[in-house]
Amino acid sequence: MKTFLLFLLLISFNANSTHAEDAKFTIEEDTLYYDTEKKDLERGYVSYSDIHSFRKFLSENPNISRVNLNSSGGSAGAGLEIFRVLSDFNVDTVVSNECSSACINIFLAGNVRWLHLGALLGFHRPDWDAVSMQEYFNNFKEEEKWSDTFEFSNWIQKDTILITSKIFKNYADAGVNVSFTVDTLKIDNDDMWYPSRQELTSAGVVSLIPIAANKPQLRPMNLGLSSPELKLSMIE
Repeated sequence: MKTFLLFLLLISFNANSTHAEDAKFTIEEDTLYYDTEKKDLERGYVSYSDIHSFRKFLSENPNISRVNLNSSGGSAGAGLEIFRVLSDFNVDTVVSNECSSACINIFLAGNVRWLHLGALLGFHRPDWDAVSMQEYFNNFKEEEKWSDTFEFSNWIQKDTILITSKIFKNYADAGVNVSFTVDTLKIDNDDMWYPSRQELTSAGVVSLIPIAANKPQLRPMNLGLSSPELKLSMIE
């Protein structure tokens, strides 16, 4: 219940920035491009405001059959909710550059999941950093009647189990091998695992399609692997 209330709070908080966050999206023919790596974005990561944007663009453009993703990650909770939204629209997902961390949940919503040659999928477990955790405790301790950090820790334990169960369900619904799912949660949040194409197809993460159809797009690409990795948080 608390997780749901937190979700509603973040949706309300981000409503005013929705138009600014629409800059992450562009439409070309039947493809919706989602790019959190663009310069000068208000939130250059997967955020709760993106949930509304995905729903809006897909609802207003029924010709869209494919979503092309480029993101190094962001909010785990937002990624899980975007998975639910995309699943309703029966679209394919494509990665021609990189899709990592919270972006993986979005990618797995694809009916057919394409990974272009040279593109990357990165995995690690979600994280709630200490600073955000302390801010959340201070902001909600009276409302939630947490008398001390021990009661807060008990709530965190329950919420962590809830988030983990959602991850397992999404991976299972996408047909991903359970042992692969377990392996992704073993990777520390400070690290990133980039499985090979063979590992990804064998685990059911990437659709097995003819190589001839898997051509890189004629678009400028910048992997940006040297840029500092975004420290993820369940709380934005």
